[in-house]
Amino acid sequence: MKKIVIATALACSLGACTSVDRNAAVSLGTAGENATQALSTQTTAAQQTLGEIDQWWAVEGALECANISAAANPGARAACLSAAQHATAPAANPIVAQLADVIAKRKKAVDDLNQAYTVFVGLAKSNAGQDAATALQTSFTSINSFVKAAGALPGAGAVVAPISTTVEGIARGGVAIIANAEEDKQILAANGDLKTANDALYSGLDAEAPAMTSVLGTLQTERMALYRAALKSGLVAPTDILTPVFAEAVPAIHLTAPNAANADVVAQAADAAIVAQTQASTAAIPKTYTDALAALHAVSAQHDKLAKGQPLNLSEIELYVNDLQADVSQANGTPATPAKTTTK
Repeated sequence: MKKIVIATALACSLGACTSVDRNAAVSLGTAGENATQALSTQTTAAQQTLGEIDQWWAVEGALECANISAAANPGARAACLSAAQHATAPAANPIVAQLADVIAKRKKAVDDLNQAYTVFVGLAKSNAGQDAATALQTSFTSINSFVKAAGALPGAGAVVAPISTTVEGIARGGVAIIANAEEDKQILAANGDLKTANDALYSGLDAEAPAMTSVLGTLQTERMALYRAALKSGLVAPTDILTPVFAEAVPAIHLTAPNAANADVVAQAADAAIVAQTQASTAAIPKTYTDALAALHAVSAQHDKLAKGQPLNLSEIELYVNDLQADVSQANGTPATPAKTTTK
């Protein structure tokens, strides 16, 4: 008993008396994993859109030439095809190239932070101090790179200064209670670093949002032009476009090719479906940023609570993550998968 008291006093004298709720830390780490994974999915979708614009532009420009009769006006049709072949794609615009660089840095920053959360969960379950220190340092480096790039975008506001980690490898003593106390200190230090990382990522994402939202909205218009050109050229059948609409409204229904008398009506309906889908996707783009920023803010708030030893409330994080997944899906026309539940 005397040895325990002495060990406890020694631990306290070393400033290691702060304890942490390990289960709460694990739950928060899992919620952080979910939030950063959802943000990574949104980032990948933006990357793919920026990367595909050259193809959309070239294909849409060529398909538009189908509106010119080759038999009645072969010269005009040939000129149209030549113009489409030599047109300057939006990706050649400097802001698009700059955004592609920013989004690549954001992807690495988000994925590295996701890995840091994974390691944090491991740290809370059992000592993995060196892994945590390494993961956080990697995360901070990539977040700093992203924030700097995002802050250079037109219209970006002030961003946070470069961040640095406080977590160090654990120095174990010869007494178990000292080691446990040191581990708790390390978990709390990692918790503080993760909050710092979240806040920095928030700053970069907020700086990126105006320019990226504008460009992605323009690209949605280009996507719509591509679909409409494919429809008008006969490359895509109206029933292919209308099938998802009817599948949602009247499940299990089977569409057939329209008769010639109603071909123009069905084509008009398909065109209207393209326009409606584009409007819904465009409206979802700024929502993905709102959701992502709200999720990061909610995660940071829970880091504060963990540091103060207060009960966590992870339901708000899950709400914003599910909203983000749904809006990313709406922006891309794909079904969403709800986030897994994290409970304390």
